Amino acid sequence: MKSKVKLQDVWLNSHRPSPKPNVYNAQFGKERTVDAWQEMQLVIEGFTYTAGQIYHLRVEELIGEDEQKTYRLAEIVSTETDPVQLITDIYVLSEIPGEVSPEKLRDVRCTVELNAAARTIMGSAPCNQFSGEIKTLTATEVSFGPLMATKMACEQLAIERMVFDRLGKVTGYQRKGLLMLLTGTEGETLLILRKVD
Repeated sequence: MKSKVKLQDVWLNSHRPSPKPNVYNAQFGKERTVDAWQEMQLVIEGFTYTAGQIYHLRVEELIGEDEQKTYRLAEIVSTETDPVQLITDIYVLSEIPGEVSPEKLRDVRCTVELNAAARTIMGSAPCNQFSGEIKTLTATEVSFGPLMATKMACEQLAIERMVFDRLGKVTGYQRKGLLMLLTGTEGETLLILRKVD
């Protein structure tokens, strides 16, 4: 038998840390705090989660005979699209500033796919397929973990190595129309990507 204890305010982040059911990045409180997200297992009756949204919920906290807490949705106070989700897209390499111009890249196929919800980067460099983890992601910051890649050689291997090297130095990003500018610690543009239409 469950007894109603109190109403609680809970926030759910736009991405979940685990594919396991009922595991969220969450925090309790009337106000959302940037650094207060914690991995929590929460059973919320009557609620359906959609990745990419930040939720502010009001829930009834229920405690069973085994002292196990569960929650029942009382109200969705607000929902908003997480701005960091806007990086999720497929891009082509447009320019390596200071090294390789757009004209020289016209016949070089290099794609980068960013997925904010899954926290992944993957793509097809001139010679090899690659994938890795998005380690840091905020509205202005992004960084990537070590990239795993296949081991094929081709004529454009020097460009590929340059791309991988620069991806390892990325600390931030800016969206400018269809362009994604990946930047370094001093704000310098390391790579320019163009959104695939």
